[in-house]
Amino acid sequence: MQLYGHVMADSTGTEVLYYSNGLHIYNRENEIMLNGDTINYNTWWEICYPNPYISSLSGLSIPYPGRQNEYLYLHQPIEPRLDTVFLPMDGVSYTHIDMQGDNGLGEVLSKNNKLFDGYSSPLGLTKTADNSGWWLVHGTFADSIYYTYLIDSLGIHLTSVDTLPASYYNLFDLPLFHDYRHAGFSPDGTKFAVFDNMHGIILLDFDRCAGELSNARFYGIDGASASSSLVA
Repeated sequence: MQLYGHVMADSTGTEVLYYSNGLHIYNRENEIMLNGDTINYNTWWEICYPNPYISSLSGLSIPYPGRQNEYLYLHQPIEPRLDTVFLPMDGVSYTHIDMQGDNGLGEVLSKNNKLFDGYSSPLGLTKTADNSGWWLVHGTFADSIYYTYLIDSLGIHLTSVDTLPASYYNLFDLPLFHDYRHAGFSPDGTKFAVFDNMHGIILLDFDRCAGELSNARFYGIDGASASSSLVA
């Protein structure tokens, strides 16, 4: 069992700004942040409450580009399926936080905003080539479609939807309890990977200038070359 745990610190990494147990967002005084209740709210939230949220993915936070003291918290709720014990991710959401609110303890300006509504694979974030913003990439759950978003001072914008040449496997056909729970960029942002520990890794090249995915390939679980390709 994996419990949700997300922490965002300041730029020095020495002071906690906020954290989340998947149910609420808390400020540095261990109180629920103003308007920070019911994050990831759905059926799974009700099942977990009041205990911590159970999920292998705890979200990602970034400073909001061009907006001082504001942050974006990207998270993926779990949505149980009635026909299986499998627990897929219910899309991609974001929550907007202003750390100047509530006398410096932080305030949630908007929460649980849906970027993608449907079963999704894990997401990844990397800086744009000029370091002025961020690229966000995630896939869908049962096919080979990938969504790319640009995050800048004006908000989050869908810039492309890419379909890979072939679908490697349908995730809903995999055995129960498989772990399709890992995705991310290489340190230099030029590779994006999604890992399934029963089959292997999907690896794509990424252009940080144009925000484009290309050159999709699949490495089986015994393909050691896949992991080495992720090292910058």
